[in-house]
Amino acid sequence: MHSVELACGRAAAVFLARMRRGVRSLATVAAVAPLVGIFGTLIGIVNSFRGVIGNGEDHLWFTMDWLSMGIVPTALGLAVAILAWWCYRYLLARLEDFETEMAAATQVLVSQLRHFRHRDV
Repeated sequence: MHSVELACGRAAAVFLARMRRGVRSLATVAAVAPLVGIFGTLIGIVNSFRGVIGNGEDHLWFTMDWLSMGIVPTALGLAVAILAWWCYRYLLARLEDFETEMAAATQVLVSQLRHFRHRDV
């Protein structure tokens, strides 16, 4: 019976490791997305200070327009990060539930095998 428990435990560990590999990539996306957004914002800010030919009002208008557009990558990066983190936490919780169910199923299998082993056949 001990060998059955070990075999079930190994099979569960291999299966859960494969499933967690994909979930870890969501954590990576959640960590990297805000940084990519901030990088995009920095590029937008640098591009907003281009020279504009004309009066001061036109220069100010173009600069403010480019600055406001430069904030968009940060907002998108944060939106992607929040969504990826939420999905990561949700899937991690589901994996933990699945792991608990697999452990319970292993215990039921072992108890059923013990029951049938001790029966008079």
